[in-house]
Amino acid sequence: MEKRKLLIAIGLVLANSSFAQSVSEMTIKTGAGNKTYKISELKNIVVDAGSNVLQVNKNNSGSSETYKFADIQGIVFDVISGIGETRLPDSNLSIYSPANSNLIYVNGREQGKHYEIGIYNANGQVVLRDTDWQGQAVDISGLAKGIYVFKINNTTFKFRK
Repeated sequence: MEKRKLLIAIGLVLANSSFAQSVSEMTIKTGAGNKTYKISELKNIVVDAGSNVLQVNKNNSGSSETYKFADIQGIVFDVISGIGETRLPDSNLSIYSPANSNLIYVNGREQGKHYEIGIYNANGQVVLRDTDWQGQAVDISGLAKGIYVFKINNTTFKFRK
């Protein structure tokens, strides 16, 4: 059963890294000490249920390290907050939010063009809407932690608060 929990936890964290916040480091905690890996330097993480081991394979060196499930006391993922400047598809707009900020900024707004923005929660409910957005920063301080969709006209962007 512990193997299943480990697989699910790793899968959920890595799947969520595609959102506005991303995983920067992974630390494996064992009785012998902790080992930290930069996610950008990893090729993959393999869970071998038959051998009851977790194998961490690195990109550049081609080396790998193996941990027995019984020795793993915990796995911690460090998350980078904020949205790096990201160009929205099919538009001249880019979106960004500094780390630890409750503001979303949009660059590239064209004068004279009508813009409507909305933020939707994971259930698809509108939690914030401006039908005549004029380019000001969007304040998300009133939103609970969770996953949201930011929509500007017909372009959407997922983010996590």
